[in-house]
Amino acid sequence: MPLQWKAMSDATEFRNEFQSVLGYYELGMWDDALAEIAIIERELKAEASAEEPLPQVELDELRLVVFQGAKRWAAMRQLAEACAEAEPARASWFISWAFALRREESIPAARRILQRAVLLHPDEALISFNLACYAAQLGELDEARQRLDRAVALDPALKKNAQDDPDLEPMRRAPAV
Repeated sequence: MPLQWKAMSDATEFRNEFQSVLGYYELGMWDDALAEIAIIERELKAEASAEEPLPQVELDELRLVVFQGAKRWAAMRQLAEACAEAEPARASWFISWAFALRREESIPAARRILQRAVLLHPDEALISFNLACYAAQLGELDEARQRLDRAVALDPALKKNAQDDPDLEPMRRAPAV
């Protein structure tokens, strides 16, 4: 399961609420999961202070996971785009934005987002990996190989992912150069 959200799951007072979100997620009850997130957010806002500000990043990341599970690409894209514009130092916002935009619109549209993101985050392996996938899907195999080499150099674990990723199939079918 892709749902990994440490801050809330570790917070004793919100463990039950988090379990509710997780339960709804696992059952595919997307609206109920989002409603639980809203409840957690309201309760946290009521208790927020200067010393312990609202964990907005974690709340937004959780919403993105639910939107992805629900295949609500427009909602996922809108939230990720807003987060990326508000906090461009966090690479994951761009990755989520591109992921949703690819499904909502097209690979070229998603690629433009990550081409911008790679300038801000040149050492983020997943950006290079996704750009390799996009290039492969667009038939630009030389670029795909270069991007994949960069991604694997940054994170060797991605070599295994590359062996199974269907987006990279055009590279596997092409004769070695």
